[in-house]
Amino acid sequence: MFADDIKESLTEEAYNVFSRTGIGSYDEMYALLVQFPSINGISGIDLPSLSYVAVGIISSAAASNARAHTQTRVRFGRGAFTPPKSVVGTGYREPVPSGPANAAMGPNSPISHVLSAPVRNQGLRGTCVAHAVVACVEWRVSFHPLSEQFKYWAAKTYGDDPFPEQEGTWVRCAKNSLASHGVCENSLWRYNPQPIPGNETQAGPGVPSAPALQDALLRTQSNVNYNDTSRQMSGKAAVLAQELNNGPVAISLPVFVDLITNEDNWSWTGAYDYGHVIDPIPLSVASEAGHAICVCEYMPSAAAPGGGWFIFKNSWGVNYWSTGNNTPPVGHPRC
Repeated sequence: MFADDIKESLTEEAYNVFSRTGIGSYDEMYALLVQFPSINGISGIDLPSLSYVAVGIISSAAASNARAHTQTRVRFGRGAFTPPKSVVGTGYREPVPSGPANAAMGPNSPISHVLSAPVRNQGLRGTCVAHAVVACVEWRVSFHPLSEQFKYWAAKTYGDDPFPEQEGTWVRCAKNSLASHGVCENSLWRYNPQPIPGNETQAGPGVPSAPALQDALLRTQSNVNYNDTSRQMSGKAAVLAQELNNGPVAISLPVFVDLITNEDNWSWTGAYDYGHVIDPIPLSVASEAGHAICVCEYMPSAAAPGGGWFIFKNSWGVNYWSTGNNTPPVGHPRC
């Protein structure tokens, strides 16, 4: 782990923060310091000194990219509602860690499911839940691209979503509507990444069409396991790893924002450029909208906090995590 490699140059507090994030280089370290300056409020962390060390090692291009990222980064749609009574609700502030990352908590062997369908882009709509669930269904029942447009409409309309006109939904609503209405092929109702004001689901007279409704019923799924771990503070990774043995898993996670820069752990430089979604940074705050993804792999790694990486299919297009050696593949970051 990178934090172990530089441990002698860090205070105990800085080591605890860096080990829990799993940053893997001085490039990521500098980007974290620049984009999450709230950690300067943690006793024992000297932001200017740490930044000076990092910027003396990384390239000028990497330093410039990290500084410019907050102003120039691409904005992404999200759309996963926070589960009711979640212990990490909107406004929850990540506490300062009292120790380093925990020892290995995941399995010792890799788990892998190949998702052959291309990575989609939800645009600025809050439809991540539909994209995550459709990615799972495509793996299970279809070699053809399926319709996130249909899945989102069904979740909002027939999934027991109490806010049908509000952007976003819960995974449970997608699960409910998958049992009753299924999901049709993408060719029968193609996804539109642009919002339509006043029409959240983009349905209308004759939309979805009768052929789309009939085709969707061919893919109803009632035998779907659903776990709500939002009331647990620990043990979630083990639950996810266990579920992953049976196939890809759609999950929703909170998005944590630094209140100074408005940078978050999903779209910071390390995620966009290196495919690394970090655990919440201490003193960052959970935003109102979370994000849903389709987890498809687990890779044991001594470089990861907790002993391994979960690899997931995202819905932010192929330019998200488009650099590196494509391991994991483009559009499939790690967390």
